[in-house]
This record gives sequence, structure tokens and C-alpha cells, in this order.
Amino acid sequence: MSAEQDQPVCARLAALAETELALVQSGAVDELDAVHATRMQLLAELDVRGTGGLGAQDEAVLRAAARTQLLTREAMRQRRDDLAAELSRSGHARRAAAGYRASAER
Repeated sequence: MSAEQDQPVCARLAALAETELALVQSGAVDELDAVHATRMQLLAELDVRGTGGLGAQDEAVLRAAARTQLLTREAMRQRRDDLAAELSRSGHARRAAAGYRASAER
């Protein structure tokens, strides 16, 4: 068992949320599928049914992870908007070039 696996599931979920945010902020979105798969595995391990729920410390850790997820969601929205703007500018440039080419061919 690795040192990471020795950590409580809640702590591993919080660390994963931080990793996801860092990947989005750095533009390494191709790595997000692996993060999502790991999250699903960890959530499956987080079985609180019949255990009396989570302790206060675990709840606090998961709340911090949820706040990080909100930051990640906003970072992803911003990245999407930036890419959409870039594609729009690119499309405008292509249309302008096509217009110039058409007038030069006359």
C-alpha cells in the first residue's frame, strides 16, 4: 500500500480536488479523465452508510474539497470562454482572408 493510500479517503479526495484545479489552471485538461476515474474510485470507497456518518474532521475536509471543486468549475468555465473567444477570432480571420483572396482574384 502506498503512502497516499494510507491517508483517509476524505484527505485523498481533497488532494485530488487540488490536483484537478492545478491541471485546469495549467491547461493540462487531457489528464482530467484519469482524475475523474480516481475520484469515482475514491467515492466508492467513501461508504458512510451504516457507519454513523462522517466525523467532524472528515466533513471539514470534504467541505474544503467542495470549495476547491467550485474553483475548478469556474476555472473550466473561464477556459471554455477563452477558447470560444479564440475560435471566434480565428473564424473572423479566416473569413477576412477569404474575402481578401476573393477580391484579389477578380
